[in-house]
Order: sequence, then structure tokens, then C-alpha cells
Amino acid sequence: MSELKPIGEVLKGIIKEIPPNKKPNNNNDDDNNKINFDDLEICKFPRDVVEYNQNSNCLNSTIIKDEGKTYMEKEFKNLSGYDYKVISLLPFNKNKTLFDLKVLLVISYLTDFFKRRFITVSFTDFIKLLGVKDTGHYRRAIIKTLDYHTCTTYKFPYIWDFNKRQRNDDVPLTDKGIIDYSKLTSFSVFHIINSYHIKNLNDLRSYKSRIEIELSQEFYHRFLNYYIVIDFKKAVKFKNPTSLNLYLFMKNNWGIKKSHKYSIGFEKLKKEIGITDTNKSRAKDTFKTAWREIKNQGLLPYISYYPSPSKTGKKNIHFKLVN
Repeated sequence: MSELKPIGEVLKGIIKEIPPNKKPNNNNDDDNNKINFDDLEICKFPRDVVEYNQNSNCLNSTIIKDEGKTYMEKEFKNLSGYDYKVISLLPFNKNKTLFDLKVLLVISYLTDFFKRRFITVSFTDFIKLLGVKDTGHYRRAIIKTLDYHTCTTYKFPYIWDFNKRQRNDDVPLTDKGIIDYSKLTSFSVFHIINSYHIKNLNDLRSYKSRIEIELSQEFYHRFLNYYIVIDFKKAVKFKNPTSLNLYLFMKNNWGIKKSHKYSIGFEKLKKEIGITDTNKSRAKDTFKTAWREIKNQGLLPYISYYPSPSKTGKKNIHFKLVN
């Protein structure tokens, strides 16, 4: 299990510290040190997070131990049939929520805004970008999500190689023809956050309470080269997790073959956007509600959809340009 080391310097306490010589320089404590985020409404978002989501397609989960530490290892298969693993240090494993995804939206937004992998921002600004109340509850929730992203390693054997412009085809196999996750290429294994530091956590009255985040080099490199473009200001307002999942799914899949249409079986779509209800009628209503929320936010105005049965009798969803 030595390949789990990309998690970084695991747990010198819950709060991680960025090395002093690497800290960003926008760290004044003055209340006037406010950043105007109004000029940036759209931003990049990591495509890997969408292609290898963890919504409802977990195949297996296992507790593993290595060098005195305990991890939760989850195995997944994505829409294209590619296997991958997500490994989290316990007790920081969690089932990802809408809030967790929104925190990642904010991190992506700040990364695109500052154009670097070292981010310093006031807790007040971070919470304003999230669109929630500035309370101790939400500050602690942000820290839990930062813990998760710091203590979780992603292993994507068939990750997109943007240098070759194709799926990675250098996937090591065991004698039994099973993926050997211990021998993956370096760019197939990464985590999102190297470390983070919280300054003046409980000072809710000023901009002195700050978050300093160091993204991993691997994640930042992929963020710059393999991404979708989203409307952050509207996407972060979603109230329904299915709506945000569906929006990101469509941004990732619409037009990938320079086509103005896209079709997918409803059962596959359900797994990709986190609809777990086995009742067909309720599942259909959940999808309709999510699509309606997307439209109400003014997103994807150029796309409509219509359902139709496939030759096997299963429902397909067809997306097309609005006439």
C-alpha cells in the first residue's frame, strides 16, 4: 500500500500548514482586503471529477490498513465502463453531498480567478461564494470537506492523456488480467489538496479569518488542461444535487463529437446524476425537477430533450438543440 503516499503529509492534526516559502502573498488581515469577484462569472471545472463521479455507481468498498492508518477503498465503474478507485483516510471518508460539490466549485472558481495552485481567501469571501450564511456550522462543514479532499486519493487507470489526446492505454495488468493499481502511471494517481491552513477560524466579524489552500501539482496541471467551462454564479445556486450533477454531466457530454444531439439510456443517466430511486415514476419526476431547475437558472437554454423507448423497451433520453 505504499502507493497511497500521494495523500501527502497525512494528519499533523486536522489542519494542514502550507510551507511558509510557498504561501500566497495576498494575505493581509485588514478588513479592507476584500476581493471583487464580480468580474468572473464563468470558470473552469475539472473534467475528471465529472467523468469519474461517485454518485451511485460504487461496485465495492473495502477497509484497508497500511502503516498504522486505516482507509476506505471504493471501486467504481464509470459511464464508459472504465474502472477506477477512490481511497480515503478514515475517519475523513464521507458520502459526497451537494455542499461538498459546491465547495469544489468554489475551489475551482478561486483557482481560475487567481491562476495559481496556492489560494488565500477570507472565510467571509469563501462563504459568500458558496451562497450560505456565515455561521460556525458552515465553517466547520467547509473544513470537513477540505479534510476529505486532502485525505482522498483518486486512481484512474484509463484517465484522459491530454498530451496524447487519447485515453491512457498504458494500464498495467496482473497475471490474472486484473488492473494492477500499484503500478499505475504517475498522472493516473492524484489527490486534489496537498494541504490547507486556517487562520483565526472563530473570528466571524472580520476578514481576519482566512483559508490558505495548496492544490496538488497533479490536480492543478489537469485542471489547466482538461476541464469544462461552467457558469459558476448560477451553478452554485442549485438547491437540488441532481440538478447540479445533471448540469455538469451535460456540460461534459454535449458536443463532444461536434454533434448537436446526445442520447443516453435513462437507467445509465440515473447512475451518472445520482438518482437512486428504483420507482420509475418517481425517478422520472426527479429528472424532470432537475431539468426544470436548470432552466429556471437560465442554464443550457439552447438544449431541449424528449424521451423515447429503445428497441429493447427501455427508455432513452434524447437531448437536442432548441428549434
